[in-house]
Amino acid sequence: MRRRVIAPGLLVPILALSVAISCMAASDRPTPSRSFSWWYHAASTSTNVTAALALLRSAGGRAVASSWLVYCGDTVANGTLAFGSPPACATLGPALRAMNVAYERVVGHVDDLADFRALLAESAAPGAFAGLVRAHGLAGVSFDMEPPDMTEDDAARYGAFLARVAAALAPLGARVTVYTYSAHHSAIANFSVLARGAARLLDGDTYSGPDWDGWLSRYERLVPPAPNTTGGAGVPLAKAGPAMMISTERGNWTCEPGAIAERMARVAADGVPEVAAFAFQPSPACHFSRKYNRTVCPCTRAWLPAARRFLALGGRRWGRARAAMVGV
Repeated sequence: MRRRVIAPGLLVPILALSVAISCMAASDRPTPSRSFSWWYHAASTSTNVTAALALLRSAGGRAVASSWLVYCGDTVANGTLAFGSPPACATLGPALRAMNVAYERVVGHVDDLADFRALLAESAAPGAFAGLVRAHGLAGVSFDMEPPDMTEDDAARYGAFLARVAAALAPLGARVTVYTYSAHHSAIANFSVLARGAARLLDGDTYSGPDWDGWLSRYERLVPPAPNTTGGAGVPLAKAGPAMMISTERGNWTCEPGAIAERMARVAADGVPEVAAFAFQPSPACHFSRKYNRTVCPCTRAWLPAARRFLALGGRRWGRARAAMVGV
C-alpha cells in the first residue's frame, strides 16, 4: 500500500489543510521560494485575452500566478524557426508585467521529427531566442517538443541544445524550461539529460490519475517518496515541476476539490518548487472532444484557490507548513 499524505474522501484533513495554510499565510503575497505557472494559448482563434486577463486580475494576479507560459505560434516549420505575432501576445506582455506576473513564451508544439532535428542543429537558434527575449521582455523560453519516434540520441542532442539556449539567455536573466512526458514520448522524459540545460522540467505525466494511486505512481517518477534534494532519476528536486491538467479532459477527478487539495498537499510537503497548470481558461463552458470522445470542461476557477495557497506558503513558514500537511 502507498502511504498517502491525506487519505482521499476524508473531508476533515482536507479542510484542516486549507485552514492551516491560510492561517500560516499572513497575506496572499507569494514568495520567491515557489512558483505556480499557467500555460495559455494566445495563438488560438478562440482565445479571449481580455477575459483571461480580467480573471487573472480579479484573482489577485501575482497571488495566483508566478508566470504565464504563452503559446504565441513560435514553432519550427519546414526546418525553419519562426516566431508568431498574434494580437493577443502584443497585449499580454504589458498586462502581465503590470500584475508582476512573468511572461514566458512556448516553442511548440513541434510534432515533426525532421523539424525537431533541424532546430537542434541550427547554430543560430540560441541567438534568435535571446533576440526574442529582448524584444518582448520575456522571463524565459519554454520548449514543447513532441515528435513521435524520438530516440535517446535525440534526447541527448535536445539536452545539449537546451544548455546552449540557457547560456544565451542567462545574461538576460531569462530561464529555459522544458515539457516532459514519458507516457507518449519516452525520449522527452529522460529527466537527467534534459535537466542539464533546463531550469525546470514541467512534467505532463502528472496531468491525470485517473485517481490518487494512479496520479501518485506518475508523480513519483519525478519526485520520489521522502525527497531531500534529489528528484527522480537523479534530477535535482529544484528542477522538478509537476504539471496539472486544468480541465476534465483526462477525467472528472482532475477537477474535484478534494483531489486538487490532496495533490497540492503532497507537492507542498515534498518541497517541490513549481507547479505548472495546463491551461488558463477563463470560460467554464464545456465542449465535446472528438479526440477523447468525452465532454471536456475547464476548471481554472477551481484551481485558483489552490494556486493562491501554494504561493502563500513562504520559505520562512516551511517547517510549520510541512508539519501541518503531513498526517503522520
